[in-house]
Amino acid sequence: GAYCVKIGASEMTEKWVGSSEQNWRNLFKDLKEHQPALLFIDEIDGLCKKRGKGDTHGDKELNQFLKLVGDIKAENLDVFILGATNNYDALDPAVLRDGRFGLHVEMLPPKTVEDVEAIFDIHSRNLKMDKDVKKNKNEIMQKMLDLGLTGSGIEAIINHAYDNALDRS
Repeated sequence: GAYCVKIGASEMTEKWVGSSEQNWRNLFKDLKEHQPALLFIDEIDGLCKKRGKGDTHGDKELNQFLKLVGDIKAENLDVFILGATNNYDALDPAVLRDGRFGLHVEMLPPKTVEDVEAIFDIHSRNLKMDKDVKKNKNEIMQKMLDLGLTGSGIEAIINHAYDNALDRS
């Protein structure tokens, strides 16, 4: 029942001075008006990269974002923010400080065939599988494990195989 917004960090950035900051203020105003709310920011490192590297426009945008995040906490609002990155080391230390994003979860690639199979089953649960896939499932799972695939890589292979099957039929 929560109001959900999913964005890529770069979607809020504009070339005009002050426009990016205004986009963030508008978004947070919308989140406050639709509580409970969840904001998911993909590639958050695009917004929250380390400051002081000569990008004053990006620094101002991050400063505005951090102020808005602080306001959410100070006002005890029912707004939750999730950020995803594959470049954790690029994040500004202020973003990682206690009180900003309370929990940091590292999502590592699966470590066992059973882990790969669990991810595979999630992404293929509504798909009809060929009997050869079912017969060779353990071997397929082992190959995906050997390749070091993440959940998104496993999903991409499933989608690619599905598209190929549609093309052949």
